[in-house]
Amino acid sequence: MREEITLRILLIEDDPGDAQIFGRYAAESELYRIGVDHVSACEDALHRLREQEYALIFLDQRLGGAVAGLDILKRIRSEEPELPAIVLTGTADEELAVQMMKGGAVDYLLKDKFNSEVRERSIRYALERRRQAAERKRADERLRESEARFRSLFEAIPDAVLVHDDEGQILHVNDVGAQRLEWRAEELRGRNLREIVTPEIERYWLRHGRSDAGTYLRAVLHHQG
Repeated sequence: MREEITLRILLIEDDPGDAQIFGRYAAESELYRIGVDHVSACEDALHRLREQEYALIFLDQRLGGAVAGLDILKRIRSEEPELPAIVLTGTADEELAVQMMKGGAVDYLLKDKFNSEVRERSIRYALERRRQAAERKRADERLRESEARFRSLFEAIPDAVLVHDDEGQILHVNDVGAQRLEWRAEELRGRNLREIVTPEIERYWLRHGRSDAGTYLRAVLHHQG
């Protein structure tokens, strides 16, 4: 038997009948053990989000008092940018659906077609989107940490170091190398070796080709040190 996944969902819905139907479907789930917190106003929703952690939210497209779900979605996204939001609507308005998706919703469901199968599929999709986003965030953090370690080690090298690609574009240069070339390191990165070589190196470049010129340039850096 497959183990149930426990989820806490925030339902933002001002129609008591629709909220009751949603709760019944949630209780019938075979894949998830769903706890539903129901609110009917935007401020109540924001208050709950500050006090409780949720797996995702279901949001009515339009609440009483003509408060647009899109406005609420934007407010929620400003406070909880990584929280998946699924929009519920009573009308098949494609233009509004596009706006909601652009506003950060992960799915858009019609209330008259809402059933257990649709709900389960939408929840799976939303949770997978959240998992992928979390993985991308962790990968970006690891990359930034790796780059920070590389820069720290690179700058700790006491000799002049210049790294370039096969076309001669400078990828990295440490401060020692930049000082010996009488440039600032940030000004060198992205430039081509042709832009910084002396006439002597330029003549060597023409005789021996790009890669040899790069090797020669490193030799000059080392010699000047």
